[in-house]
Amino acid sequence: MKIVQDKDGNIIEVSSDTPCHAGKNGALPVMLDAVKDKAVFDEMEERRAAWEANIDERYNKEVSKNRRKEYGTPEKQIEYLVEHGLDALIMRNQAIKVKHKKK
Repeated sequence: MKIVQDKDGNIIEVSSDTPCHAGKNGALPVMLDAVKDKAVFDEMEERRAAWEANIDERYNKEVSKNRRKEYGTPEKQIEYLVEHGLDALIMRNQAIKVKHKKK
């Protein structure tokens, strides 16, 4: 027996002599290389799902890093506040947030 993915994306177990190849419209079924044990495959799927679930979190960390870089150090922000006033600082920060939107 071997584990394959059918054309609908379902994971199924088929006999070892079932021909497996990739067709024009997707897998018909395709053997999952190096995955002979369903438990190993399930663990891989769990890890993939966890990685995908954290995409927004990783994106937001990068956005925060870019915002902090543009805001500048606290000293630079205070200097901007003193030179341009509170309203100008608020507008500048809002523009930075629009430029670097979080998901």
